[in-house]
Amino acid sequence: MTYRDCKALAGTYSRAWERVEREKLEKKNFKPKLYDTALKNVQKAAQEAGDNWLTECEGTVGSPFLYSRLKCALKAKTVERFNDCWDGKTE
Repeated sequence: MTYRDCKALAGTYSRAWERVEREKLEKKNFKPKLYDTALKNVQKAAQEAGDNWLTECEGTVGSPFLYSRLKCALKAKTVERFNDCWDGKTE
């Protein structure tokens, strides 16, 4: 595992987290002003989720890992899929 791998994974995790939360937000049919505020909060939380993932991943730099899990996780569109890939539950 390299720092570059961790950075890429954190970005994917952040985007997946934001995608899922944005879908939930859109179902609520907020008025535009309230939606914009809620969306900013979702974006901030998604960035924090990615940053937290990066911090955890940094502890694994230099460790061996399965490339297939990395490749799968980098393609994930949801946090659930990302986690399943990373945990080896799917490929």
